[in-house]
Amino acid sequence: MDEVANVAQPPRRGPGRPPKAKPAEAEAAPSPSKFKMKAKPNWEEISPLDEQTPDKYKFPPSIEAKLPTDLSFQWVRNTIVGQEDPQWRGGFEKTGWTPVHQEDFDGLLDGVFMRKGDASEINVGGMVLMARPKELSDKAKLQQQREARQQVAIREQALLNGDVGVTLDGTHKSALSTNRINRQFDGGFQRLSVPEK
Repeated sequence: MDEVANVAQPPRRGPGRPPKAKPAEAEAAPSPSKFKMKAKPNWEEISPLDEQTPDKYKFPPSIEAKLPTDLSFQWVRNTIVGQEDPQWRGGFEKTGWTPVHQEDFDGLLDGVFMRKGDASEINVGGMVLMARPKELSDKAKLQQQREARQQVAIREQALLNGDVGVTLDGTHKSALSTNRINRQFDGGFQRLSVPEK
């Protein structure tokens, strides 16, 4: 019995986990008006409930509704990786596109895409906002559609006349029976009948 009593007993622990230390009283966060900054804080003018657009080139709906409806707007590349591209932009200016500045339209776009009060043309990520009369844009769109239809007609004529670079004669009766240009899709495949044995 004496041998059992001599065995070392593990140290006895306390009644459980010690209580957590009470945190020091947190100081109240200073209100935005208490910050001393050289520039006026911009968070005093904005609301977290304002519209957020993930597309940095898109007009906010509230601004788009106020823009003149007789003008077309387009973003035109001005620089690529910091290198100016005057030929590309010049091509647009020759067709009536004019750069838009922040003070244009009675300052409606001031602070929308760039820093408020900046007098330069609106430039976002190397793209310049340009505008021209809607009637010029409509005429240009009609011309592009005419050119596209003409390109398709040229290819159709080449296919039907055998000018596609195929060594077979496109006017042969076997070619004419299969060379067709369908302008409509019938919506599916036709069912084939399989003979039963």
